[in-house]
Amino acid sequence: MAKAGSCILALLLLIGLAAPWLAPHDPLRTYLAHRLEPPSLAYPLGTDHLGRCELSRLMFGTRISLWVGLAASLLSLAMGLLAGVASGLGKWWLEAPLRGVLDIALAFPGLLLALVLVGAMGPSALSLVLGIAGSVWPWWGRLVRGLVMSAKQSEFVMGGRVVGVEGLRLVRHYILPQVLPPLLVAISLKTAWVILATAGLGYLGLGVQPPTPEWGAMLQESRMYLTRAPWLMLAPGAAVTAAVLGFNLLAEGMRDMLQVKQIRGW
Repeated sequence: MAKAGSCILALLLLIGLAAPWLAPHDPLRTYLAHRLEPPSLAYPLGTDHLGRCELSRLMFGTRISLWVGLAASLLSLAMGLLAGVASGLGKWWLEAPLRGVLDIALAFPGLLLALVLVGAMGPSALSLVLGIAGSVWPWWGRLVRGLVMSAKQSEFVMGGRVVGVEGLRLVRHYILPQVLPPLLVAISLKTAWVILATAGLGYLGLGVQPPTPEWGAMLQESRMYLTRAPWLMLAPGAAVTAAVLGFNLLAEGMRDMLQVKQIRGW
């Protein structure tokens, strides 16, 4: 499963990076004389309501969608790591406030919180990254805190403390090696959710704005032509499905290889 997921993700990344050279047409140029054409040799995935090549837009949209999703996932992970480690290893005067902030933030549904944050900042790629990261980092903070609390009770970490290991050295050499395997699995699983949330917010018009191609925005544009041109929705929908499937397969494969126990809530 890990190999299958890696191949899917590698193919998507390759398509996104090589889009300027692989795309058969300009994704932004309109050809009104060719609007809503079915798939053909000239347009393998057909054209949209403005005559733009759907395959070219899908390739360039892959670059934008994956960039936004990965950036949001990494930013939320960095914020959650800092909060989780500080909450798990900090003194009582630091641990209690951080735990309270995490509990309050987790009381809101993730997608609803992302919708509020992105709506407040205005639709753009940057606000999409910041909004999703702001809604996901409490989940990471709670997960990392739990892993750190469990790891610091192990005999390995307690032995390190006995010989005088403290601070960043304790985190780097004693705690992170125990936290990293389940964290890698969680990264892949949560990135799949972030990709799906990115497409969902783009579908609502809160992501990258037209005419820039993005999977969610392409799905929203094809909604009015579902019965007349169903190929417009199939292509970006299949791309979102492939990305989510790739990350999930990679997570399941890594969980088996690293022998990570299932954690409730993943």
